[in-house]
Amino acid sequence: MTVAIVHIDGQPIDIDRQLLDISRAECEESLVEFIRQAWHVIEPGAPYIHGWHIDYICEHLEAISDGVEIGDKPYNRLLINVPPGPGWVENLVTTARGRVRLGDLKEGDQVLTHRGRYRPVTACYPKGKLPTLRIVTKGGRETIATPDHNFLTPTGWKEARDLVIGEELAFVTPVEDPFSDLVSAEEARLLGYLVGDGSVTHSAGFTNADEDVVADFEACASALGFKTAKAWRKSHWHVRLNGGEIVRQWLARHGLDGASSYTKFIPDAVLGSSKNIIRNFIGAYWTCDGLFQARDTRERGSRYRASATTVSERLAKDLLHALSRIGIRASLRRKTRALKTRAQPGGVYRSFNIEVYGEADTARFADMPGLCDRKAAIVRRCSQHRFDTVLNEDPIVLIEDAGERECMCVSVEEDHSLVWDDIVVHNTMKSLITNVFWPAWEWGPRNMPWLRIVCAAHKLENLSARDSRRMRELVTSEWYRARWGDRVSLARDQNEKLNFQNEAKGFRIATAITSLTGIRGDRVIIDDPHSVDSAASEAQRETEVTTFLEAIPTRLNDPVRSAIVVIMQRLHEDDVSGVILDRGLGYDHICLPMRYDETRPCVTMLGVEDPRSEPGELLFPARFPATVVDRDEATMGPYATAGQFQQQPTPRGGGVIKVDWWQPWDDASYPPMDLVVASLDTAYTTKQENDFSALTVWGVFSSDSLIAQATNVARRDGEGFSSVQRVYQEGVPRVMLMAGWQERLELPDLVEKVAATCRRMRVDKLLIESKAAGISVSQELRRLYGHEDWAVQLINPGAIDKLARLYSVQHLFSEGMVYAPDRHWADTVIRQCEVFPKGKHDDLVDTVSQALRHLRELGVLSRSAERLAEVEEGMRRRGGAPPPLYPV
Repeated sequence: MTVAIVHIDGQPIDIDRQLLDISRAECEESLVEFIRQAWHVIEPGAPYIHGWHIDYICEHLEAISDGVEIGDKPYNRLLINVPPGPGWVENLVTTARGRVRLGDLKEGDQVLTHRGRYRPVTACYPKGKLPTLRIVTKGGRETIATPDHNFLTPTGWKEARDLVIGEELAFVTPVEDPFSDLVSAEEARLLGYLVGDGSVTHSAGFTNADEDVVADFEACASALGFKTAKAWRKSHWHVRLNGGEIVRQWLARHGLDGASSYTKFIPDAVLGSSKNIIRNFIGAYWTCDGLFQARDTRERGSRYRASATTVSERLAKDLLHALSRIGIRASLRRKTRALKTRAQPGGVYRSFNIEVYGEADTARFADMPGLCDRKAAIVRRCSQHRFDTVLNEDPIVLIEDAGERECMCVSVEEDHSLVWDDIVVHNTMKSLITNVFWPAWEWGPRNMPWLRIVCAAHKLENLSARDSRRMRELVTSEWYRARWGDRVSLARDQNEKLNFQNEAKGFRIATAITSLTGIRGDRVIIDDPHSVDSAASEAQRETEVTTFLEAIPTRLNDPVRSAIVVIMQRLHEDDVSGVILDRGLGYDHICLPMRYDETRPCVTMLGVEDPRSEPGELLFPARFPATVVDRDEATMGPYATAGQFQQQPTPRGGGVIKVDWWQPWDDASYPPMDLVVASLDTAYTTKQENDFSALTVWGVFSSDSLIAQATNVARRDGEGFSSVQRVYQEGVPRVMLMAGWQERLELPDLVEKVAATCRRMRVDKLLIESKAAGISVSQELRRLYGHEDWAVQLINPGAIDKLARLYSVQHLFSEGMVYAPDRHWADTVIRQCEVFPKGKHDDLVDTVSQALRHLRELGVLSRSAERLAEVEEGMRRRGGAPPPLYPV
């Protein structure tokens, strides 16, 4: 190692040491600078892109590290709501259980990475439809990805939008072979023979002229318990598999029953097994349909090549994938020639040719099980060989727009890459600041290695485990140890990937949020306590919220000084963020929506403000430009956009029912009502955590005249038509919200309050949902108040869920048929409808949909178009001429 020494005033100066000391001092002064300099350790090859929001978050984390106090209280509770990164596409992914659709991947699936090994998926995020690009390589590999998706090239990771024709992409030859065999070697060869020279359209049979090949076919069939019948037909042997239905069931299990030459493929059981099984299949198949050539070129000497041709595109792609699995590089060529056949009557014959790269790859067919002696002898003449390589190049020949496709984003442990359609791509990352950089900064640059850090997520396999590995990689890196190795050294007996401890007794533990028992820390970092699915489930969401409220505060080493940091995207009004804000738990709140919302400016306890001022201004345009955000918002829909991008779990203005759709009623009194109904939703018990009992009252009234559409009337001169607008003195029904309340009441108190409301509002009918508590309430009301002027009717919603019920009356609101007065109780009803189905409570919403659906079913709440049609229909003359009054 060369040391750069200069002399200044006769004194030797070590330049490298000076630069290292400057770097160390800069990092110790600023968390942002530490992130900037350490980025290459966590994301090698990916450039660091700075945004103001990084400064914003880091300033508040530094305040916790500095022990800042506000009003004599430590600043140590922080809630961060920021949007996630956008997602990408679905394609066939190489996993340890075979090839799997990206959309069917699950957490824990082992996927092939760019290092030729298999690593688990830690998170899956469906993203809906996104714009995509179709990329085709010279080798015939084809994939579809979003423009911002990263592909591995010889110069590093590049986004799809930056790729150019001629640039090399990487495909992988696996080093690891973690597969359990799903079929035997004999079954694999039998399938290879049938896919190559077999017939499975009607009866199962095999044709070949080589006696040894036929003998192996019979041996493989016998190993599976099948009997065979062999017959010589002029130039070849024909072997029939006997067994009838048993054989057909076996073929059907592999998807080959009835398959033709155009629809054959390699069964999943073969591709989902070890390399040895794939070699058995390929050997048998190449014996039938494969070709080995020795090309005599005087300049270059003999050149051996292997190839195979099929009319099945799926089989060709399967062969390309199978060959790459066993370390044979090949390409797929689509070929056409002028030929008219019964199967391809158009005069153009299409086929697919698999071409092995060259002699060194052809040599790898030697000693392949199932390859006939005649062809094996040719392969053994190959003199060129090569070393195994994990990454192989394949140049791009086509990049084109592929329209919108269903997409999903995944995270992969450790290698952060995966292989789909045999091409290497990169996954996305987030949460690095709080989970990786900040704890490593506190241990080393801030010289607090004794800190004990507990990181939790909704699942251990997800964010907490992933980022624990990344922090360990950072603190054990040469870059980090060169600067703070004197402060941070991991203990040898407590140095695991998920949980590790340093010599100063500080540690970092990764765990699931529901598994915190027995763990205490100075920093408890909660990263996404909910998944998208668990937030949508009331039971799971409540479990996670209860754990946060009851378990997290008891997991602190110092109840006064220890810090809790929560970083998450909003998924529901009653998620952990919602509980923190509603209950006033003393957290400072950093809320950074993707688009600036001037109605919710973020000003924290430290006095730091969101620097944006223009409505809709983007959070991080250098990373997520307007085109990307617009695309993702269109795909995600209003609810996902509101929660995940805007950190507000309901769209601005409302979700299913917009606030603006409610028509204001400004008069002091209500209009005369044609019909008044009350709608009651009952709770099961009065416990605090249960829902309310809720009631709303609705009145139907008539509005102004109904105006018909223009009608064309023929002119008397026959020169055309005139438009005449009809005006009818017909009232259009409207509905008024007349009263509403929600309370937790015992049965006697509930019955009494419902009766008082019905009496005061002069209700004609009371509607009660026919569920357990509702039946009891209706029975009691009929017993005590059966003499009153209002009727009681039980309503059975059937199998229709709450959301579908509200959608069924959405049009009444959007057409301006629903009115409400300017009252506090009316605002409560409107607000609950606005946030549904992401709100804490939906009791009032249930009463709204129940009442309006009933009024629609009665026919008293017709829409304008329906009423117009009724009037027009009533005026239409039907039948022939009336009979004469007197006989003629």
